[in-house]
Amino acid sequence: MRMVFAAAVLLVAIGSVEGTQAAERTFTLRDHINHAWSDELVHYQVSFGPGECWTGGARLADHTGRLVPLQFSEVELHPDGSVAEASVWFQASVPPNASVTYTLTGGKKRDKAVPHKSDLSLVKEKDSAVLATTQVGVRVLLGERRFATPQSAERVPAPLQGVRLRTGARTGRGWIETKHQCTGYSAVIAGDGAVFKRVVIRYSFLRPEGWGRAEAPYYQMAVRVAAGQEIAYITEDYNLGDPKVYQPPQYADKMDEALWNWWGGRPHETPNNVGFSFHSQAFAPTHARTIGPGVSSPDKGKCASGGYAENEYPLKYDKDRFEFTVAAWVGWQVDQSQVYTMYSPEKPDSDIIALFGCHAGNWRNPDMLPHEPAFIKQHTDTTPLRIYTSAKPDLFVRGPLNLGRREWALAVLKNPGVVTEKTNLTPIAALTRKHGFLPLDKVKDWVLDWPQAARYPRLFTDAGDMESVRARIKVLPRLQADIRNTGTAWGRWLLDGKDEDLQGAYKGLMDRLDIELGDALGWPNGAGERTSINGYPWGMQEKSALADTLLGSDRLTVEQKSALRSRMAFMAYLLRDPNFLPPRKAGYGWGSANMPVNVGGARAITACLLSDHPKSREWLADSIEYFDERPIARIPRLDTRNGSAYDPLGRRNECGLGQRASDQG
Repeated sequence: MRMVFAAAVLLVAIGSVEGTQAAERTFTLRDHINHAWSDELVHYQVSFGPGECWTGGARLADHTGRLVPLQFSEVELHPDGSVAEASVWFQASVPPNASVTYTLTGGKKRDKAVPHKSDLSLVKEKDSAVLATTQVGVRVLLGERRFATPQSAERVPAPLQGVRLRTGARTGRGWIETKHQCTGYSAVIAGDGAVFKRVVIRYSFLRPEGWGRAEAPYYQMAVRVAAGQEIAYITEDYNLGDPKVYQPPQYADKMDEALWNWWGGRPHETPNNVGFSFHSQAFAPTHARTIGPGVSSPDKGKCASGGYAENEYPLKYDKDRFEFTVAAWVGWQVDQSQVYTMYSPEKPDSDIIALFGCHAGNWRNPDMLPHEPAFIKQHTDTTPLRIYTSAKPDLFVRGPLNLGRREWALAVLKNPGVVTEKTNLTPIAALTRKHGFLPLDKVKDWVLDWPQAARYPRLFTDAGDMESVRARIKVLPRLQADIRNTGTAWGRWLLDGKDEDLQGAYKGLMDRLDIELGDALGWPNGAGERTSINGYPWGMQEKSALADTLLGSDRLTVEQKSALRSRMAFMAYLLRDPNFLPPRKAGYGWGSANMPVNVGGARAITACLLSDHPKSREWLADSIEYFDERPIARIPRLDTRNGSAYDPLGRRNECGLGQRASDQG
């Protein structure tokens, strides 16, 4: 025991010596899908031995040797003060089909942090702070206070107090609405580095007699602004609603939570809100744009069929009116949007403010009791942001504070070139991917290039047996005719085996995949029939079958097969992402019963197709569990005569998972 202790002391002492060699960590980011990733905020978890890394001495350099700003968070230290574990944050850019490497060196104990030129700042004002870049600025509460006598909400300072426009002018005011009495607040700086500034604001409220929650009433908002970016990222947690009404969704078990059940959207007015008004002399927008499934009135514009365009409509300010809800995922309800953009088209240099939901899988929309009608198993969409106008005039947002969690962004932009006549794949729509749906910080961890060990085709035949596929076609004249009648290069190649048709089929599939990649990377997830849970997974089952046969050809190059497999892997990850199909506990409606089962089918087939992928066994195990006969039998059998849905057991047979999944495993 004594020897071990002595060795530990010696190790710490050596690690503290000035001459200890600093440790290095490298981070390589690659693009495999021909997409440019620009100024993306990323982070990695790192760990070091004693004396290997110091918060002041650490340096980050890109592949050219240029020093890059870095920031540590969630730091745990060794006894000597050096970094044991931490998250390291920085901004990265990756060109299409290229890779970049960043190298972190731990430095020495007495090294000082290197100053970097940056547009990022945190300026303290009286009882507030301004978090800003050259593109966005927000004024938030700062400081701590405990009230000897609990205060009404209107006497308590707001968390979000102002927005700075690109012109430098400020607009807006905030407030809190609730009958709860506030006992105090704490607004502290939780991040003050070269990469981002972050303030966390928490309000405590008097616990009412008979309060039915374990935790006393509270509201928390965290605001983050990162260098070079145009948004303030806002995360909220809260529980001010009636505990008898607002409750976390309840499920019998894991499989019950995984399956569709009767749901009912219930956005509604509530007395518990955080509010913010955007309208002022400096900012008086005349129009708004949305991305959503439909509107309740013609004077709110006209949503494009399938959600393939932004909807624009004039803001009249002629009466007090609810306009739209804003959420990270839309559930086919009217006056619901994933983006709300405010601007004045008659001004070529109009200031622009846009709100959009982020990371749908992290939201928590509470259930509401009682269920109305009684057969509903879960109320959904109960905590989105709510946009209003008034005749004052005013344009403001209310965020319900009953129970749950929101993550959203406030973007400050300026024309020209941002909001234009273009309504499809717009710059603001692309921001929803960068900051919410598919940031590089997520995609960097996806395995999109790996050695091919699988033999193709493999989905509906013995692995690698292309000849048996063609032999079966030859003895089925009707099938031959059907394939011929498709008029596709893939059909001709399958029947005749000509190289020009093979290359045409390959190009056709790659083009289709690139269109879907463009939709996923440039349009809000779930908005219409792009990367939604309806048509997209259905198409992925077909594309998997096409890829399966093409990968079985020895006439495609290794590079061609690698590019195809990378795209299919990207799509496979997308199908399983919690922002694509948020878990039921997030509180969004899953459409009709066939939609999540359709997603399950695409997940299963892509798992079988990519059977040599490092995640394939995990994916396949999840699919087998989902499509197991017992839990599937628990999905409600729905009356298909009225077109509302259909029995998912039939879809299970279409997926053909059963024995084939076992064979692939």
